[in-house]
Amino acid sequence: MPGKPGIICVEGQESDVDEYWTRLRNLTWKRLQMKEKEFLGDTNENNLRFNQFQELEFLLNNNGKGDFGQFYQYLQDRQLEKMFNLYFGFDGTDKK
Repeated sequence: MPGKPGIICVEGQESDVDEYWTRLRNLTWKRLQMKEKEFLGDTNENNLRFNQFQELEFLLNNNGKGDFGQFYQYLQDRQLEKMFNLYFGFDGTDKK
């Protein structure tokens, strides 16, 4: 999810993910930190939560304001909703 905050989710073999993280850290980012690392055992195509590399944008309007509800739903569809609270400090559910 581009912008501020930008989020990068990576999954795969642990050695591949560690190499990817190392490469990202060598780029000229202003600030980059790893919030969560979870080891799930052996990965194969059947238990991956993402099926391709993609950039996601969830926008409310032309002003570029992000729609956190759509992002929460995207994470929930992949059983990753706990990450929403980790990154943003609230659970992402509508409390109306």
